[in-house]
This record gives sequence, C-alpha cells and structure tokens, in this order.
Amino acid sequence: MSKTVLVLGTGAAGMRAAIELRRSGIRAIAVSKGSAAASGATPSALYSYCCGREGDPQNSPERFREDVLRSGLTVNDPDLVELLVRDGFPRLEDLTEMGMPWTRDAGGDYDLGMLPGHSAPRAFHVGRSTGRALQATLTREGLKAGVEFLQYHVALDLIMRNGKVAGAILLDLVSGQAVFQPCGAVVIATGGFAGVFGLNTNPPGATGDGLAMVLRAGGELSDMEFMQMYPTVLVAPPRVAGMEIPTGQILSADAKLLNRDKEEFFGRWEKVPVGQATRDVLARAIAREIHSGGGTDAGGVYLDARNVRLDLNSDRYIRFLKVMGVDPTADLQEVAPGAHYSLGGIRVTAPCSCPGLEGVFAAGEVVSGVHGANRLAGNALTETQVFGAAAGRAAAQYLSREGCSREDCSPTQCRPPERGESRLYDGLCDAGERGTGQTPFGIRERLTKVMDRYAATIRTSESLTYARNEIASLREEFRTSVGIPSPKAGESWFPRLLQYVETANMLSVAEALVISGLVRSESRGSHYRDDFPERDSAWDGRNVVTRMSADGKGLEVFIRDRASGERRQVDI
Repeated sequence: MSKTVLVLGTGAAGMRAAIELRRSGIRAIAVSKGSAAASGATPSALYSYCCGREGDPQNSPERFREDVLRSGLTVNDPDLVELLVRDGFPRLEDLTEMGMPWTRDAGGDYDLGMLPGHSAPRAFHVGRSTGRALQATLTREGLKAGVEFLQYHVALDLIMRNGKVAGAILLDLVSGQAVFQPCGAVVIATGGFAGVFGLNTNPPGATGDGLAMVLRAGGELSDMEFMQMYPTVLVAPPRVAGMEIPTGQILSADAKLLNRDKEEFFGRWEKVPVGQATRDVLARAIAREIHSGGGTDAGGVYLDARNVRLDLNSDRYIRFLKVMGVDPTADLQEVAPGAHYSLGGIRVTAPCSCPGLEGVFAAGEVVSGVHGANRLAGNALTETQVFGAAAGRAAAQYLSREGCSREDCSPTQCRPPERGESRLYDGLCDAGERGTGQTPFGIRERLTKVMDRYAATIRTSESLTYARNEIASLREEFRTSVGIPSPKAGESWFPRLLQYVETANMLSVAEALVISGLVRSESRGSHYRDDFPERDSAWDGRNVVTRMSADGKGLEVFIRDRASGERRQVDI
C-alpha cells in the first residue's frame, strides 16, 4: 500500500486535512482544479466562524449543540453535530496558533457577532474577510508543512480494488493527459454543488465533482433534497447577478422586502418578524411572492436598505458592491433566492468515513449530515476545520492500521489509465474521438435553467418530475452527441476538458437532488414542497439515500431510519 494520501480540493477543509496528514508524517498531495490558493468557496466566505466555548455559560458547546439540532429539524446526524460543537473552539485555537488574525474587542478578547438563529453571540470573524484570511492562513501553513500541490488537475474517478481505494484517475487540464495516481487513502474535500443552479452565490467550480465520483465508485449520497438558498441574491443588473446582499445584519436593522408594487409582503407568508427569520424562511417567503406574481421583471423582489440602523458605508463588502455599481444605501436592489450551500452530500459515518469505500474519507461541504435541513449562518467555516482535521487524522490512522509504515512503503509508479477503468475517462475519450458535436457548455446552460425553474426554492411533484425527465434527456444527449475538438495551436485543453468533466458531474448530482426531492413528500427546512406544505412527523429522523444502480445507468433510492439503521428502497 502507498503511504501517499490524495486530498481532492484545496479549500479550507482540504487544506486542514493535508496539514494534519503532514503532521502525522504522511505524504499529502493536494489536487485543485485551479490555483490552490484560490480554488473553492472558502475565499468568498464573508463573515464568521461560529462555535461555543467551554466555561462560557452564555455560549457553551451544549447551547451551541441545541441551536444546531433545532435548526437541522432532526435531519442532522447527532454524532457529527457532537463533533462539530466539541471540536469547534479547539480548531479555532489551532488557527490562532497558525496566525489567523481574528478581530478583537477593546479588551483584547475575540469580538463576537450575533447572527440569526443563534441563541448567543458566537461569530468569530476577521471583519468581512474571514474566508480570505482563513484560506491564506491554511495555505501558508500547508506550504510550511510540506504539502505537495497538484494544480490545474481534476480527479475523474476513484479506483477501488477489493473494496479498498487504490488510487484515482487524475486529468491534467492544461496538457490533456490523464494518469492513474496510486495512493493509500483519499480525502474528498471538493465542496458543494450549488453550481447546478444558474442563480447561485458560489464561485465557478461548485459542480458536485466529489459527490458524482463517490456515486460512480459505489458510495452513497444522503439528504440531496436540501440545498440552502441565500434569500437576497442580486438578479440585476446582469454584471452583479449572483452576488449576495448580506441578509442577517441588514434585515435585523429594519431593511424591508418589497414586491413589484413596492408593498411589504413578508408578513403575508410568514408569522416570524422579518428581522428574526432564518435563511430558509426568508427564501421561501420571497420565492412564494415571486411565484404569486409579485416579482419584478428581472425575477426578483426589492430589498430596501436605504434607511437601516447601520453604517453600511463602513462595511468592506458594501463598499465593494458600490465599486461594482450597486449601492444598497441609496437604491432599491432586485434580489431573489439563489443556491448558496449544499446541505446534502456524501453519506459518512462519524467522523468522516465513506461506507463501502474503504480508505475514502470526506470533509467539508461535500458531506451530508452536519447541518440537517438548514444551516445556521457562520457554521460552514467551522465545519471545514473540525472535519478537515478529523479526515486527516482518520486517513493517517487508516494507513497505520493497514500496515503502511513511513519508511518501507514505496509508491507504485503512475501510469496512463486504461479503457474501462473510469467511466468519466471513457466518456472523455469518446467525446474526443467524436471531435465535433454539441458543446458541454450548451448542455450545462440548459441544465441550470431547468434546475432554476423547476427544482429551486418552491417544488412540487409535477415540477420535479418535469426536471427529472429533462435531466434524463440531457444526460443522453451528453453521452451521445457532445464532442471535444482538439485545441488549435497556442490554445489550451483547459476550458474544453473542464467543461466536460463538470457538466458530467452536474448531471449526476442534479438527478440525485431531484429524485430525493420527489421522495421526501413533506416540507422541512430548505426543502419546500408546495403540494406538501407542512412538516410530517413521520419523516423525523429519516434520511433519503441515493446510490448508483449496479448497471450504472440510474439511481437507487432508499429511506433510511437513522436510529435503527434500517432502510427501505423506494421505486420512483
């Protein structure tokens, strides 16, 4: 067995895993689709890292646990929640030792913000640059620790032998060459799949690559119906579409939501005051107003922050929006719910093992079970550090148990992949041989439009069934008619290959989301069915699990009772 561990993804979760591996004396190769320091969603995270502290009666880990479980509405895995609340502050202290420049109050203690859904101030932050500061801190520490970086590469498929991971097929996006990279373990930290929706707040690349890879390898996904929508995402003008207006602080400071006729509407749909509403409640109310005919011509509603009780001009992000020509302090802004954070993902057993895939671990947004049906603001960065560190430790312990010492384990040589070894590699070869045909981008654009219209905030059996049928048609078109022409002299393979790989993965992940949404015949948290608008207690403690069928042509769906572990297959 090779003593090398492949870490797929160089965001906060992947970097934390790689650092932990190096501290255990394990070779860590961190793979990223772009520049390692800028890949993933971490740099785009604006505000905070939330956690409880031992000895703080107002903000204890126990109180934090209660908030996370209440928000998750019984969809969370309690074992994962326990790890989040227990290790959140110790991992924050690790970051402090690495040089993370937390904002301090006048007395020198951490400056803590209060966010909606939390029962106490617990938002540790670096102003409005927390994600950028976190990424910079971890990248610097990773370089010091000796992490090896493989940039502008993407993992196509895991290679399993006798139920254990033996390596992965990696594609060089610049040269177009693919190789089999042997390893003793893999940590998947490739982020979420908000990119299957056209209106989303994520940077490019949130296309569900790790989830689709696990499906093809025989692993399972869970809770795919839960996608957190950020309530106030700009829809106009086009140059800023997808950028978010910070909801929590502005709405709690008396900002208003107005329909196309400039009338307040939130109270018509929800009972809770708008300033106290969590993101799922806000998103649902805005979407329902749009669907009922109250939306603007651009497909949004108006956010009126012209008279809020805040000095928005002192906010770094608001100043950036002004540079982009958006001034919430002076003008109404057109906003709508946009995909923001993936709550579903790879099913793991605590702390981070992928059932059925020995030697494969996962951490960060790619994983399901931590947040449940709704994520509290500020918990995403905490998740990256708690579970990134846990994944690194688990992978190191796995290699130790398997008898791979640090000195006597020589890695197998890399080699070109073989046909039949990777479904995605085979598809790439077929598209390359075809040369001309439909473009991956065209299929991708049609997919995101289907998801925006039929599978976003407001869902019904009819809309989800339509989306499922459209995805099936797009998958067949993609399989049979997409071509990848060779680049001309001086051009790179990069955009052609990346579009193909991401679109293939998006189609698989979108199908899992839509089918899971059809199976969960109730409304809960970020999953809202207009034909089943109420929460059904029969679903308490149950998760929808999807996996690839044996022939690889479709998905199998199960309802799993978490307490007993029993599962029932659903025909749909």
